[in-house]
Amino acid sequence: MSNEVTRIQLKKQGGPWMGRILFSKATTATLLLFITSLLADSPAWSFERHAHHHNHAVHSHTATDDRSDDESAMSSFDHPLFSGSLNPAEAAKAQKEFISEYQAARSKHHSTVQVYKKYLPLLGSDRISNYFEEKNPSCHGVLHNMGKAVAQLEPNLIQAVGICSDACTYACVHGAIKTIYADRVASGKASVASVQQELADLCQQPPVIPDFFEGNCAHAAGHAFGILGKERLSQAISLCSAFSNPEMHFYCEGGVYMQLMSQLNRALLAAKPKNRSAAIRSRMNFCYHAGQNMSACMRFVMHRFRKIADLNIIRKYCQARNGSARLSCFNGLGFLARGKILDGSLSLESLCPSDEALEKQCISGFAFVKKGYKNRERIAAACRSLGRSSSRRYCMDQYHGYLYQIGNPTLAEMSG
Repeated sequence: MSNEVTRIQLKKQGGPWMGRILFSKATTATLLLFITSLLADSPAWSFERHAHHHNHAVHSHTATDDRSDDESAMSSFDHPLFSGSLNPAEAAKAQKEFISEYQAARSKHHSTVQVYKKYLPLLGSDRISNYFEEKNPSCHGVLHNMGKAVAQLEPNLIQAVGICSDACTYACVHGAIKTIYADRVASGKASVASVQQELADLCQQPPVIPDFFEGNCAHAAGHAFGILGKERLSQAISLCSAFSNPEMHFYCEGGVYMQLMSQLNRALLAAKPKNRSAAIRSRMNFCYHAGQNMSACMRFVMHRFRKIADLNIIRKYCQARNGSARLSCFNGLGFLARGKILDGSLSLESLCPSDEALEKQCISGFAFVKKGYKNRERIAAACRSLGRSSSRRYCMDQYHGYLYQIGNPTLAEMSG
């Protein structure tokens, strides 16, 4: 049986060509070991990797898992939750019903987990994720709940992550990881402290999953910590101390804020600020005091405040900060202004300050995006529009990197 590391299949199903990572039977365990090597209730899996003609073999052993390698490494494409159970005509009808029920749940602010659980066995994760990716290739926010549903239907993490694949920039994977780890604590199979250490160790494993960068693992851990911290922000962020690397800590904090975003926004709205300007200052003060990194907070707490006037207020607030908070604040400003820069209503040059350190943070917040971001070429065009050649070069350096990769000194600098 072929032991290729990955295959990329381009396929078209009534819409744009979409790329999907496929895992062969012999390599599913290899590709997912980055996520699962510490999950077993028995002592952590031991493994060896051998390179031979670009192939990798992993030998994993647990005291409680006596399945054959082929059974343990069953391809996600053999799993009914990936492919579904309906024929094409039935699936087309069921997809319309899924969309209707999904949209109804969203409009009523109900959880979509039960909708996913109902339709995953019928439609499969592949068809569902294709629907969302054809609407928006990023679509990260909508598939966390599918990951939760996958984990509830298939609690084996190797299988769950295979079912999720790379859908919507790994949103489904994030949902599966946080659910399975949180459920281990809730069921008494593990303590919060042990899971905290497991996740920290897990994220140090070689990133053998293509494009599942180390920071992605820390972000997923942050989601889990948001749950394990009993939805108390300070407790959840304190769990991110498992990551001593400042970039990993930044990504972990981002996962916490994303996990708790709805609760945080409800609490901030309950304060009933007298006007929009007061609301912005209140939220910025919250981010200033909440954790170690303002930018991680601003990305999820300030997302409703992206008008030109809003950005001007935020810029003045950032200018009044000191030290690493000031750097991080300008990084968050660049992130929040991305939409206005890309639609041409604001220039990157006018947004970012002339001070070199602050300009770099502002540029990085704008240009350092996920791999597969749909407007990457427009980001490059904005970089090329900068007046100083040094600024253009720096912006393009950030553009050529990817969010969640480790090794971006700008992120480390803003973390103090």
